[in-house]
Amino acid sequence: MGSECETGVYIHSKYDKKTLQYDAAVICVPWKGWMLGLGSFIIDDCHVEDELKIWGFPEAADEEFKPDTELELAGKCHIDGIVNNSVGNQFSISYHKEVLGRNADRDNVMVGFSGGGIFTEREEGIIYTGIISKPYGDKMSGNMMWAIPGQVVLELIKEVGLEFSLPDTFEIYKNRIAGQFPAFRNSAKRFFIDRVEELIDDNGLKPCVVIRKNLYFEKLKCMGDRRQCVDFWEGQLKKAVLLSLRNVDVAQMANPFVEMGNSGEEESVAMVYVCTEERVFDVLGSLMRKDYFS
Repeated sequence: MGSECETGVYIHSKYDKKTLQYDAAVICVPWKGWMLGLGSFIIDDCHVEDELKIWGFPEAADEEFKPDTELELAGKCHIDGIVNNSVGNQFSISYHKEVLGRNADRDNVMVGFSGGGIFTEREEGIIYTGIISKPYGDKMSGNMMWAIPGQVVLELIKEVGLEFSLPDTFEIYKNRIAGQFPAFRNSAKRFFIDRVEELIDDNGLKPCVVIRKNLYFEKLKCMGDRRQCVDFWEGQLKKAVLLSLRNVDVAQMANPFVEMGNSGEEESVAMVYVCTEERVFDVLGSLMRKDYFS
């Protein structure tokens, strides 16, 4: 983003002050070199019964805050929660207040946690799943709050014009796929790992290579952001291994052709990777209507 975003606060275009629907904002700050050392996380929606960690600065810990000192973040802590339900663009969370002390209630919890980040942990790593918004129901509801899902955050990021970078390597996806092999397929697992390592180390296989100048990448139907999508990159790595077995060079994997046919009448056929959340027969019907099988 340009300099106009460096101190900008961007509120979701559908934000409603009365209902707090789409209660999300992005704050843009100037880039500093030390930020290169920050860890990364994936943005995604949470699921019912996901166990969460909710970070904030509870009112009870205000005294620990000492500006301009090493104790600036001393009041930061988390509460544990679990997802109860998902309704529209919000989801409800039950949390455990005992970690905040005997006198903690919904009101002073929300003072310090409203706007805080919600995280869960999955096989692919730390997942940022949304933002705390407001208390749930009346006080008789107990320790409950509403939250805004990660998908709304992604929408806002796109509104602002920020873009996610591509992954740097296929290593994390290699390990995830290898973990999906059953124990009795150890030889196939070993073959897959060796093949991927050969493609990465000897042939320069990277995520940017498999979508280079590929118009299909930008046109794929997707509810999320495929630059962050674990399923998408796992599929791309599986495709790369299969293409390598057909002697397709890494340099051609973005727009691959394979030789197909029989009786000596082989023909070069373009291959397209289809990634979609639609049903299989809808995908095939769409391709047929567009003469992809002609």
